[in-house]
Amino acid sequence: MVNLDYLVPMLYEFSISLIGAFVAFQVGKKYSRLKTKIIKNFFFVILSLSLAVFSAAISRVLRYFEIWEISPGKFIELLAVTVSFIALSNIFFLQFGLNVFHPKIQKKTRLVIISIFSVFTGAYMIYTMVFGLFIVDLSTLIWSFLLILSLIVDTYIIYSCFQLNRKLDEKVDKFFVGILGLAPISLIMIYIFFLIDRVLGANFTIFYYFGWFMVVLVSLFLYIGVIRPSKIENWLKRNKPMEQKS
Repeated sequence: MVNLDYLVPMLYEFSISLIGAFVAFQVGKKYSRLKTKIIKNFFFVILSLSLAVFSAAISRVLRYFEIWEISPGKFIELLAVTVSFIALSNIFFLQFGLNVFHPKIQKKTRLVIISIFSVFTGAYMIYTMVFGLFIVDLSTLIWSFLLILSLIVDTYIIYSCFQLNRKLDEKVDKFFVGILGLAPISLIMIYIFFLIDRVLGANFTIFYYFGWFMVVLVSLFLYIGVIRPSKIENWLKRNKPMEQKS
């Protein structure tokens, strides 16, 4: 019998991970030509998030075929891998933010910031893999620490986007920085939607699907904000004189 409780979320998560992988592939091609640190960090952010969703889909596969019970009453929970990839994406996102908003920061200072955050993230990932791999749906503590680590980076990116936007005069530049600022907001929304789903019983409510859809929006916002597609930029420039006349 087909178990829709796991089949639908499984197919949805595979779809989201494929979209993320496609964006990562496009960004990878950009990096192969431009070789910039910003694009490299962007690539690893999207790749990490895509792997997070993919591992969540694999966890549904194990549940769907009822092979996630490794011994009586003991289950393997691959969501521990999922949250570890999300935590890893925070390191790359922090590096991305430092390269975009503070490119002139001293190399030693940058290294200290990244190293300290990486140590905490690494400790979290080890703890999660050791203690969360056999806890169904993970513990509140694991989710809470992930939220704290993510908020540190996301708040920094949002604040930096806001500060940069205030200094810019060119409306086109302000637009792309504003789009970039929507990425960390979307990342925060992942946790909000997952929290609502958990409060409602963690039974794959519509908010669960909203949560993973935010990964698509993060990919889209980062792509537009960083790559600045020429079609969008040219359209904005063409419409700029009309806005000034009005």
